[in-house]
Amino acid sequence: MSHFVLSDFILVRVFQKTVGFCLHSVIYFSAITVPYFLTKVLRDAPEWVLEKVILRCGELIHRRKDRLVFAAKVPKLGAFWENPNRDRTALEIFGFKKNADPLQQAYLSAPYTSPMYGGNLSTLLAPLLRPIRSVKGMGYEREIFTSFDGQEVAVDWLHTKHSAPKGVLAVIPGMGSTSTSYYIESFVRHATNCGYHVAVYNMRGKGGPKLTTGVIASAAFTDDIRALFAKSLSPASLQYRFGSSSLLTVAVGFSLGGSQLMKFLAEDREKVNVHAAVAVCAPWDIHESANKFTSLLATAFFNPRLTKGVMSYLQDNKDALLASSDVCPQVKTILNDPRGSSIFSSLREFEQNVICPQMGYPSVEAYFDAANSFPLLHKVEVPLLCFSADDDVFTGGRPVVRRWERICAVNPRLLMVGCPSGGHLAFLQNPIKELFSAPNFMETNVINAIDSVITYKYDKVRRDVPDIVYERHIRGEFENDKDGDDYSL
Repeated sequence: MSHFVLSDFILVRVFQKTVGFCLHSVIYFSAITVPYFLTKVLRDAPEWVLEKVILRCGELIHRRKDRLVFAAKVPKLGAFWENPNRDRTALEIFGFKKNADPLQQAYLSAPYTSPMYGGNLSTLLAPLLRPIRSVKGMGYEREIFTSFDGQEVAVDWLHTKHSAPKGVLAVIPGMGSTSTSYYIESFVRHATNCGYHVAVYNMRGKGGPKLTTGVIASAAFTDDIRALFAKSLSPASLQYRFGSSSLLTVAVGFSLGGSQLMKFLAEDREKVNVHAAVAVCAPWDIHESANKFTSLLATAFFNPRLTKGVMSYLQDNKDALLASSDVCPQVKTILNDPRGSSIFSSLREFEQNVICPQMGYPSVEAYFDAANSFPLLHKVEVPLLCFSADDDVFTGGRPVVRRWERICAVNPRLLMVGCPSGGHLAFLQNPIKELFSAPNFMETNVINAIDSVITYKYDKVRRDVPDIVYERHIRGEFENDKDGDDYSL
């Protein structure tokens, strides 16, 4: 019987892929191919004739910037980094290169290579074109750790098959997402193929054990992430799991998980076992992000789905919340409402009627202030790459350039990279690449940046210690030298 069920499942996935490919091809042809051809014929050809044939005076009109990837101006690391790298910038540490054109120094040398869909279109299409890709699952190994209040939280591990792993990635999904969300599975698969062990955190009461306490997850809540790094990702835990605690740990947060990660790093600073971090499509200003949900398209497509998702989270943990003395009466009344998950029509209503009374915030604005990570970035003590899309329909794109450059002047470990397109966690490719699940622009560049920062860390060790000790370090054969010299990272 199971054989037929598996066969039917495979057929459904093949059907989904086929329909998705056909739909994506039609959209790609009408929204990308035809406009591109018309642009070349009606605009670029006359420009070329004007510049090269008639005027013969070089390039009059600068190359179009719509595909260029923005990178904020960053100072040298100086005293903020180890001696050999003080003359470098965070841009170089993460492996990015500036555009050679003096007029385009605010951009990277490599352009955005994926189709330039609009943010709304790509964000809507991505979940439809990327169903769960594996028939038998990802093969995660589940670990349960206990948080500060006794709540059990799930971490899903996927180990690389490489004989010499590069490091450990701690992945923090967006609010309401889990290790099985489409964008998390895609990133985890690419990361393990590139030689990294991956640990995916699942927020309390979602994707793992149900809630047993009255504490619910929110944008300002970082205690479970703190427990994650203190327990499952501590040097002692990594030593037990891999036989070595010398593997570098890099944290990668997506969407609101990226904002929580940055807030946590600013709060705990040097006390955590994190050597670098990446925040992908994280909201820099929660107030601005909330304003994005008032647009017509957001009200019609995104807001209702997200609101239903957070209410379903409460309903799934209804029994524990009703039994807990820590849950306020207003939230218990909402849980007993017969309308269930459809009681609220917007995220703001949910935050005002559930999060604020339960977490003790006097207003939604006070809650947003507590959840904001941007004002805390000057406190982050590790290299931090903030990777975003200018047309992100949830977060509002990158911050104002001058604000970012002021923060970088205070903390040069930070780097902001902004793509001209990509939507919210979508970064769609052409139909052929999507059909074969090729790594997208974000996944490729984020893993390359992590490779670069880890290489600099290992190069630092190699410059500072004898070759034989370096080789032992790579194999994870020591913590401290027998004579008492500390060569750990």
